[in-house]
Amino acid sequence: MAITACCPLGLTAQGITAITNPLDSLGNFKASTVFEVWLPSAHDPVVYDVRLTENAAKADSLLPCEYLIDWHMDTPSGPVSGFSAYYDGHHYRYRGDRLQEYHMEWDATPFMPKRFGTSSGKGVQHTAQFADLLPSLISGNIKDMENDSDFIYSVHTDTLISGNRVRSIEGVRKTNGYDGAEFTYIFDYVTGRPLSIELNNNPGSISEQLVTVKYSYADDGIHPDTINERTLMALYPEIFEKCRESNFRIGNLPGQQMLSFTAPTVTGERYAHQRGEGFRVPTIIAILDTSTGDPRTLVSEIRQGIAALPFDAEIIWAFTSSNIDDIVETVGHEGRLGEYVLMNAHALARDTGVTAFPALILSEKDGTVKDIILGYNNDMSSLVIQKMALMRH
Repeated sequence: MAITACCPLGLTAQGITAITNPLDSLGNFKASTVFEVWLPSAHDPVVYDVRLTENAAKADSLLPCEYLIDWHMDTPSGPVSGFSAYYDGHHYRYRGDRLQEYHMEWDATPFMPKRFGTSSGKGVQHTAQFADLLPSLISGNIKDMENDSDFIYSVHTDTLISGNRVRSIEGVRKTNGYDGAEFTYIFDYVTGRPLSIELNNNPGSISEQLVTVKYSYADDGIHPDTINERTLMALYPEIFEKCRESNFRIGNLPGQQMLSFTAPTVTGERYAHQRGEGFRVPTIIAILDTSTGDPRTLVSEIRQGIAALPFDAEIIWAFTSSNIDDIVETVGHEGRLGEYVLMNAHALARDTGVTAFPALILSEKDGTVKDIILGYNNDMSSLVIQKMALMRH
């Protein structure tokens, strides 16, 4: 067993790297954890089941990994769940019926360290709930201890705990001269994977809080091989459909091929479009909700715009509603020539990232999205003419 004290600083590099190097070399990581929080006034702990997925992304300057953190807890009023995810400058957080999104290409500020005086706060990709349980972030936090005089710790590079050969690091973090927290991290000696974490915040005080984390490695949860928006939407379709507040996805459609979608028509057939396929002529996909705004007026104005074009164009009316009577009342008797009337188009709205209605997607004949129109405009027919006139036909 090797034990290295952390004072003075600079003498622990060999011990620290015995912990951090294996963590940095894990590559793709999948684990389940039981996360327990013990409060002084409570008889039982608050228990979270947390499933962790981390995939290496060494070239990412914001974080050396992509991750998905899926968590669940049972409460007296019922189960509560949520997730956080990060990949390639995109971060998502869901909790309490709210899906928050951060995208580097829209606003880099949330991803940057926030500096106030001598303190430095980390970006949103670091601060998601339970993110500190991920190997890459554990490694980063341990490395930060080396240059922080508030930490006093010992590194055990080869020891036995409960008969198991492990590596560990334990110590305290000082706050204004007092012990602000005590911590112990234990890692498997051979693989370097974390086995357990114990954190005691404000030890000995009335606000003392003990946190214990135990890792297991049976693949029994949500652990995707690739993390991106399409993966997340497949895992959490209802959340993206009902709780999305950002227009990021639909705002990025122009220049891309129209996504694949399918939905039933009001005449009992089924309409399907495959990404990469073209349309017969330039086409507007109008995603509507019969209960939002004045859809009948909107339909009339879009039709006026299409009729004024010097070339043929078609319209796909994609209603999220399943009420045929309301839809037929909105578009007339099952639409007109050159129109398709779809119902139950929830998946189309979700997959394109529509968060408010109406949303119009203007597609070239070859299936490339040319432009979008979000919300109602007082001169919608002129706007349709203006934007559609730029189409190739």
